[in-house]
Amino acid sequence: MAYSVDDDGIGAELGEMAAELVSHAAGAADRQGRAVTQIEVSTASGMVFAVTECPPGARAPWTLAVVAKRFALASLMFMDIRHILGELGPVPA
Repeated sequence: MAYSVDDDGIGAELGEMAAELVSHAAGAADRQGRAVTQIEVSTASGMVFAVTECPPGARAPWTLAVVAKRFALASLMFMDIRHILGELGPVPA
């Protein structure tokens, strides 16, 4: 699922790129016997934050990725993302 405030279909493209980013990070971590719970990527023009979290009682985790302008405060972004994930509940079947 993806959403963007603009109307030109960029939301779906960003969703696909975020899913690919999370997949690559998870694969790299898995090879080291670890799990990825959050990602932060910074470029010259913006930042991407992603969190994967499994709510209590859920069988599968949610992943939420956010694209922001440069200089967003990582601690606040991660706190907000985790707050939203905590409100979502179990992943629909």
